[in-house]
Amino acid sequence: MIKITENAQFYANISMFIGFLIAFSQVNRRVKEQMITAVIIAVLGEYLLSIGLGMYTYRLENVPHYVPPGHALVYVAVLYFSKAKSIIKHRIKLEKFFSIFIFIYATIF
Repeated sequence: MIKITENAQFYANISMFIGFLIAFSQVNRRVKEQMITAVIIAVLGEYLLSIGLGMYTYRLENVPHYVPPGHALVYVAVLYFSKAKSIIKHRIKLEKFFSIFIFIYATIF
């Protein structure tokens, strides 16, 4: 993206906030509260772990504004994914598959 524009992070921020607002407008009050809580926890965690403790660094050495709402969107996606009837029906098989996959992935990397 840098070859195309120097404002890639700006465009990512705008895209994320639009996606966040669309998702936020579609969920019930309880999930809205959870999304706001997820953003607050993500802001605190990202600044503590990345900036404060230096455990990892983003390319521009800041915490991009799209990261905290991104955490909330991932949470909502997993929440709704886990409530799908096909997922509930095949829960045990999926747990076994992902456990094996994660074990292999973690072992390799």
